[in-house]
Amino acid sequence: MEAYGAAGSIAEEVLSSVRTVVSFDGQEKEITRYEKHLQSAERNNITKNLFSGISNGFMWFFLFASYALSFWYGVGLILEERNLPQEEITYTPANMVALLFCIWISTWNVGTGATYFEIFGTACGAAAKVFEILDTEPQINLYKNLGTKPKTMRGDISFKSVLFQYPSRPDVKILRGFILDIKSGETVALVGSSGCGKSTCIQLIQRFYDATSGSVTIDDNNITKLNLTWLRNKIGVVGQEPALFAATIAENIKYGNLSATQDDIEKAAKKANAHNFIKSLPRGYNTLIGERGAQISGGQKQRIAIARALIREPKILLLDEATSALDTTSEAEVQAALDAISGECTTIIVAHRLSTIRNADRIVVISEGKVIEEGNHAQLMALKGAYHSLVVSQGLTETEEVFTDKEVLNGVSNVAKASEPAMTESTSEENIDTVVSRQTADVTLGGILQL
Repeated sequence: MEAYGAAGSIAEEVLSSVRTVVSFDGQEKEITRYEKHLQSAERNNITKNLFSGISNGFMWFFLFASYALSFWYGVGLILEERNLPQEEITYTPANMVALLFCIWISTWNVGTGATYFEIFGTACGAAAKVFEILDTEPQINLYKNLGTKPKTMRGDISFKSVLFQYPSRPDVKILRGFILDIKSGETVALVGSSGCGKSTCIQLIQRFYDATSGSVTIDDNNITKLNLTWLRNKIGVVGQEPALFAATIAENIKYGNLSATQDDIEKAAKKANAHNFIKSLPRGYNTLIGERGAQISGGQKQRIAIARALIREPKILLLDEATSALDTTSEAEVQAALDAISGECTTIIVAHRLSTIRNADRIVVISEGKVIEEGNHAQLMALKGAYHSLVVSQGLTETEEVFTDKEVLNGVSNVAKASEPAMTESTSEENIDTVVSRQTADVTLGGILQL
């Protein structure tokens, strides 16, 4: 059964990705993998049938031996009593035949039931694994419906000295005293090298795992004390590879909120910058997108996934590499959708492509399971630390140097003052920052054009 299960998993994997297999001419390799497990099943079946044949041989041997024993012993008893008077004779040919048929019928029924012993043994072997799983007590149980359900959620998230390692790799520490506070409505980007713990933070917030030590709180409530269904209904998630279903676009978006109306679906699509391309399709929202969204492009799939996350009006939005697999145009469209919804909910972005997180309220740099830097883009670039090194490694140095050069920034401030004669003393700091930012971009563009 294990061999057939492994072979079946390979078949499912290959058939679901048959385009990739064929494009790399990997048919023979996959067939070899499949046959390897079938060969194991073949060896097991040969052994099983060998013992089955031996057991059948013994069964028929004892059956016919019982016949022979009956005839031999029965006839012997008859012969011993042949000289006795008629009234003293106990054993007769009739008794012998009756006993023979009793033995025959009983052994036949036992032999017929023997085949079910094998089936029963196979079922016990399969059931052992099933019951092993059923008897396991999960620490995080969705169906127990336990935990508190606060009336409201602001979206404040706090990691307090969190230690964590995955149960499958208890010797590898992922988070080592991780501390981070995220305010409601804030957009925070988590960056760092692969394996530093960015996606682990996302999974802890969704409570796929619990922290080994420390705590994760939402609105000062320990996440382990909250009702799991209530918590996940307040969270929207968009991953690197969105899981779309072989249904219509409207149905895929509606999976985020089954009680949503068509107006709600279109509203969410507009927020996700997906409404225009959906309306341009021949059947609009009723367009079938195929298995895993095979009939539409990557950027379109991603925007549908964002719409599905937004239709539930989440208080917390988690974006795990949501634009990393897209081309520049699609990335710009998806990024525009994400920028449009920033501020409506607490947003946490996991990103490797740093150009997508410049507008984040705060960028948190993680290394070896700890926060080593945090601040906005300009502040981290001025530090010339780990974030600056990541930016440099992605070839963004020239542009960033223009942005962070103090003389240029001072010049921009002077230009801003000179070009805004109508500014009054009552102008807010926020407006001044906006003007400075716009003039910075103008000076940067002018410097690049001169170069």
